[in-house]
Amino acid sequence: MRPGGDAEYTFVALTGALGAFLAALAKVTIRKLSVTNEPSQRIVFYFGVIAATVSFPAALANWQPVPPLYWLLLFLIGAVATFGQLALTKAYKIAPTGTVGVYAYSAVVYGALMGWLFWDEIPLWTTWLGAALIITSGIINLRK
Repeated sequence: MRPGGDAEYTFVALTGALGAFLAALAKVTIRKLSVTNEPSQRIVFYFGVIAATVSFPAALANWQPVPPLYWLLLFLIGAVATFGQLALTKAYKIAPTGTVGVYAYSAVVYGALMGWLFWDEIPLWTTWLGAALIITSGIINLRK
């Protein structure tokens, strides 16, 4: 949201903040379910069902025809995301949320790099600073 920049607290910005809150809630919930010896596959299944149910109205309201090749790509993305979610759920089972959560922020770094490499989006200095903080915190976390 770039504090001090030209971004305003718009609906889109607030949607991002709500998404971050819900992601944090999901991580804490996964950790709590893991302590009860709930199988990772069941946790990921419920996560998918809840996410699909919540997303369905917006998807239906904005539906566009999907070319056949894109269905294949969507399937592949879903498979990779499922395996990633299974790995993340396993990580939350064996380590505290605060320990694992630091590495989840690396997605911000990867997102900035992909934007730069694929779409010629030049990262702001604040993006580089944030990436440095994320990497530094990951290293500190590893050492502890």
